[in-house]
Amino acid sequence: MKRNIDIILVFVLMAVAACHGNKKKEEKKQVFYQDTIPVNVLVADTSSFFFEKRFAGQALGIHQTELRSLLNDRVEQVLVKVGDRVRKGQELLVFASDFGDANLIKAKAAFEYAQTKYERDSKLFADGAISEQSYDQSRENMLETKSAYLIAQNAIYMRAPFQGEVLSLDVRVGDFVNSGTGLLKLANLDSLRVVFYPDIESVGLMSVGDSLDIFQNNKQTKGKIYTIGKDLTQNNLVKVETRVPNVIGALANQQVQIIMNLRSHGDDLYSVPKNAIKGQKGDNGVYIVKSSKADFRPIDIINSNDSIASVKGLKKGDSVVVKGGGRLQEGKRVKIIKVVSL
Repeated sequence: MKRNIDIILVFVLMAVAACHGNKKKEEKKQVFYQDTIPVNVLVADTSSFFFEKRFAGQALGIHQTELRSLLNDRVEQVLVKVGDRVRKGQELLVFASDFGDANLIKAKAAFEYAQTKYERDSKLFADGAISEQSYDQSRENMLETKSAYLIAQNAIYMRAPFQGEVLSLDVRVGDFVNSGTGLLKLANLDSLRVVFYPDIESVGLMSVGDSLDIFQNNKQTKGKIYTIGKDLTQNNLVKVETRVPNVIGALANQQVQIIMNLRSHGDDLYSVPKNAIKGQKGDNGVYIVKSSKADFRPIDIINSNDSIASVKGLKKGDSVVVKGGGRLQEGKRVKIIKVVSL
C-alpha cells in the first residue's frame, strides 16, 4: 500500500515539475513576442514612377518683334495704342521728314523703272532676243529696287509686318527719334511661345516631345516640349520652350503655369512609400530588417509624388519596413509578417 502511495507521489511531483517547466517556457515565449515587433516589408528594387512638377512660365507671341526707326525724324502721327489688334500692312506711325518724302519719291521712281524694264526683258527673253544672263540681271534689279521702295515706304509710314497685338508704345506725337530707336513692340498672339526655366534635376528628366499642360485664368491647353537649350541672356540657365495655339487667351509676357508628369528612373533609384520614411538626427531614412533586427538606413529623397518617393541609399534586396515601424528603434527585434509591393 505504502509503495503505491510512493509511486503516486512521484507521478504528482513529476506532473508539477512539468507544469512549472511549461510555465517558464510560456513566460519566455511571451517575453520574446512582447519584445518582437511585427512588420510588413517591401523588397527594394530599382524602379521608376511618375510625379507631378509645376513650373512658372511666360507666354510670348511666336512672332514678336520691336519695330525701330529707319530715320532721324519727328513722329507726326501715332495711329495705334497699346493692346490694339492690327492687320498685316496696317499703318502704325507716320514720320514728318522731308528727307524721307524725297527718298520715297526717288525709291518709287527707281522701282517703277526697273519693273517696266523687267516686264519688257521678260518678253524679249521668251522670244530669244536677249540672253538668260541679261534677263536674270533685270529680274534681280527689279527685286532690289522693290525692296528699297518698301523700306523707304516703311521709313515714313511704319506698317505692321504681321497681324498681331501692340505690346508697348514708346513714342508720342512730336517726339524726335534717331535711326535705330525702338518705337513699339508687336506680337502675334494667335499662337504662343511659352518659355520656362526648370531646375537642373527636372531638366534631366525631360526630352523634346514630352507632353505638358499650360494653365492661365482657369483655362487649359496641352502642348509638347519644342526645344531645350541654354539661354545666353539668362546666365546660361536651361530654357524649355513649347508652342501652342492661344486657346487660353493669354496676353504677351503674361505669367502662366506649366504642369508636367516627370518619370523618375535610374539604376540607383528605389521607390518607397513616403510613410515609410522616418527622421533620425536630422537625416531622412528608412528601417530595414537585418538579421531579424531593425537597422536605420539613411537615404536621399530625389523626387516624390503624393504617396511615393524616389530615393538613393538602398541596396537591391533590402527589406524596407513599410508598416509597423512606428515603435521601431535601432536594434529592435522584428518579425516579418508580410511582404508587400507598391
